[in-house]
Amino acid sequence: MGETNLKQVNIKLDKIESDILAIEGLTSQYSKAGTAIAEIGVTGYWALELNTDFAPPETTEIEPGIYNVWRIRPGVADLNVTPIDRTAYESVGTIYGSQVFDDITWNVGDLAKVVFSGGYVRTDQDPTETIKANITGGVTDTVTVLDSDLYLVGWLIEVNANKGTKNVTQSAPSTTVIADASITEAINYWKDGEVIVTSGTYVGQSRQILSSAVGSITVSSAFPGSIIATTTLQISSPREYRTITVINDGIHLTVGSVFNNDYTTALGATVNRAIKQDLTTAVLFTTIYGNEVVDVPFSIPVTNIEADILDLSAADSMYSLRDLVVKSVDPGAGETITITLYKLVNDIATAIDDFIINSANFTYYYHLMDMFGEPYLIGSDIRITAVSSDAGPHNFLTGQYSYAKTDI
Repeated sequence: MGETNLKQVNIKLDKIESDILAIEGLTSQYSKAGTAIAEIGVTGYWALELNTDFAPPETTEIEPGIYNVWRIRPGVADLNVTPIDRTAYESVGTIYGSQVFDDITWNVGDLAKVVFSGGYVRTDQDPTETIKANITGGVTDTVTVLDSDLYLVGWLIEVNANKGTKNVTQSAPSTTVIADASITEAINYWKDGEVIVTSGTYVGQSRQILSSAVGSITVSSAFPGSIIATTTLQISSPREYRTITVINDGIHLTVGSVFNNDYTTALGATVNRAIKQDLTTAVLFTTIYGNEVVDVPFSIPVTNIEADILDLSAADSMYSLRDLVVKSVDPGAGETITITLYKLVNDIATAIDDFIINSANFTYYYHLMDMFGEPYLIGSDIRITAVSSDAGPHNFLTGQYSYAKTDI
């Protein structure tokens, strides 16, 4: 009698623990981090740091799910930026994704909305026991155990075919197929198993095995990049997770759907409790604020024919000229080099300021502030030119400038 009561107490304690874990999963599953503000031309990153009271979950315990990046622009329908439903990446304790903000898809003022979904963390729990009757794939939705009183309706259980593990070496680059001549088992022998990358760029990442054939296995979702030849991996027994829906009697558990694979007593197939925490959908935002261009160097000969130092006037564009440095050669006694600034006045490109370089001041470096009294210039048509008072040529007028461009 005392042993039975103790068993019931342990069951209730397990149920309480399960409820607590579920509550924790719903209220404090992860911390969100990401690029809050980004310029066009850079890559934005977003991550979910998975919260835990113990060690962070390993990559084998994480199913990262998918993420989508939406472009939000006032007055325009939201755009789901391709690729759609891309597989998220995982590292220890973290799920993450990225997006390059190119100047074709994105404008300054756009908002990037990043949505992670479909991920979960799974933790297998002791004790493990061997199944007491075979399971037939596509037919059986019950599991025969030694004592069903040790289980509760609503629990997640894992059934493992116990076919062992195998180390393989990738022979041909692929994001979804692992090829190795040493995979000699029958078709779908490894189906619903797991593959773990053990070397190379994606070491530690894992995927469920969708199907297997002689010489290869196919994973359920693509790795973030190609698994190159010579990469080593480990494939392991098929395992499936099901939720207990009915405890039929003292030894039988009914689950929510039939199993995909065969699980046999001859191979010592096992069943054990597993805790699966579905991650709630996570939404993060990034504001796009500019398009920074790498500094542009120039070196031009100066003659009495006006030549452009820079011409920022592409249609439907707004520019911010951040910096300009000019260094001249000696124009010669009595001669000058004139630097002229053009901007729109009543929508007409007009020379609004100039700066004279002569034999007395040519040794200096001149900035925008020195020449035109402005630390930077903003406009949809900015042009700066150089011209000499004589035929020249004066080799060379050199310098550097940088600007930001916004589509309008």
